[in-house]
Amino acid sequence: MVRSSGIRLPVVVAALSFAAWTSGQEGWDYRISIEARVRGEARDNLDFFDARNDRRDDLFGRLRVGFTMTNPEEGITIFLQPQESYDQYFTPARNDNDHYLDTYQAYVEYRDKVDGWALRGGRQDLTMGRKRIFGAGYWGNFGRSYDGVRLDWPL
Repeated sequence: MVRSSGIRLPVVVAALSFAAWTSGQEGWDYRISIEARVRGEARDNLDFFDARNDRRDDLFGRLRVGFTMTNPEEGITIFLQPQESYDQYFTPARNDNDHYLDTYQAYVEYRDKVDGWALRGGRQDLTMGRKRIFGAGYWGNFGRSYDGVRLDWPL
């Protein structure tokens, strides 16, 4: 299952990255980051009724690969982070798996070197209120990211 914007955002960010890379401008730094997580869950008796065999075991996994292009002289950052997550589950009735491919983050950011303000647009983590109002939900298998524009202004 692929979310609807899962294909469009990486194509836009990849096109911008390719255009910046092939423009011949010097000073671009490239970085790749990898985040992988696997965890298992098992339950013996969901409803505390021994006559029903409702055992279920899950193996959850998530892989995120981040591609960052930064030009410190211009103050521009381009970031793309697709994610692949899965749930391999085992029950007495059947075994199956679910795979999801999605764009977790894809944004372009401009940071002003003189005044210190920053403008970021695209799909991104937004955290507010010490992650109580908005948070990324790192504990979940998918996590949460938001489409929007963010303006950071120093006080």
